[in-house]
Parts: sequence; structure tokens; C-alpha cells
Amino acid sequence: LINGHLKRGKRGEALRDEFNEIEAALQQWFDHAAIKQLNRESRAIWQLFNTYFEICRNLKASQHLLEFSDLPIAAYQIWHAPDSSGARYLLMQQIEHLMLDEFQDTNDMQWSIFKTIAQELLAGDNWQQQKLGYSPSVFIVGDGKQSIYGFRDARSGIMQQAKEDLSLGQDPRV
Repeated sequence: LINGHLKRGKRGEALRDEFNEIEAALQQWFDHAAIKQLNRESRAIWQLFNTYFEICRNLKASQHLLEFSDLPIAAYQIWHAPDSSGARYLLMQQIEHLMLDEFQDTNDMQWSIFKTIAQELLAGDNWQQQKLGYSPSVFIVGDGKQSIYGFRDARSGIMQQAKEDLSLGQDPRV
């Protein structure tokens, strides 16, 4: 290095290479330090979120409150949790027909609930027909081209899945 300029020739090239290696090593160290800092901050934010979520959950539980976003989860638990069989039995005593409109805006969790109800209605044990004088039915209406609830995980392909799951076309009650 002479007067702030690198020497020309092989020695100058070697010096430039060394400087480039040092610069790359320093950049790598700075990048690593930045990633470590970002990880620390992310962990802190995650812990803060988990603490907030836990406090909210406990507060809602202690006051027997639900938010709109809790409703599908609660409904899913009623229709799928083993310890909810009594509630399912009582609910099924009241359901004669299942009518689902705007079905193209159904998400997977909702379909899981509806499918359980529909399959129970269509199980064919005929107790409902004897009690009511008619068979329970399932009526589903939707247009996949009109699905607008993707932001709530709606999946218009569930319409085809429902057709397959319930064997639509084979049961006159559907």
C-alpha cells in the first residue's frame, strides 16, 4: 500500500485478494450478528404473544366468554371430542334436516362438522323416519365461482369433496 493506493503487479493483486477476504469475513460476521439479534427479538416477540394469548384464553375461560373465532373450534369439539357424546346425542335428537347455503364458502373445519352431522342423519337406522314419519335429509347449495371467503380459509373444492364424502346422487335424501 503506497500513498493510499494498492501496489501494482502480483503483490498488489495478492493484497487486493487479502482485503477482499477480510471484507467478506467481516460481512459474514456482521450478517451472523444481525441474524442472532433478529432471532433474539423474534423469540421475545413470540414469548410476548404466547403470554398475551394465554392471559386472554384464561380470562375468557374464567368469565365463560367466546369470541367469534372461538365458535368454530367449540363446535368442532362438540362434534368430535370423545367426552361430548352426550351433547351430540341431544343435538342430533333436534336435527331433522341439514340445509347448507353458500357452501362454496365453507372451510375444512366447518366441513368436518357438517359432514359429521350429515353422515349421522343419513346413517339409515330409520329411528327418525319412524318418529317423524319421514326421513331426514341433507340439502347443500353453492357455486364455486362465487367463493369470496378465502381469507377465512374457504375452499370451493370442498363442494366436490362433499359430493364424494356423502355419495351424492346415490341417496335420494341428499
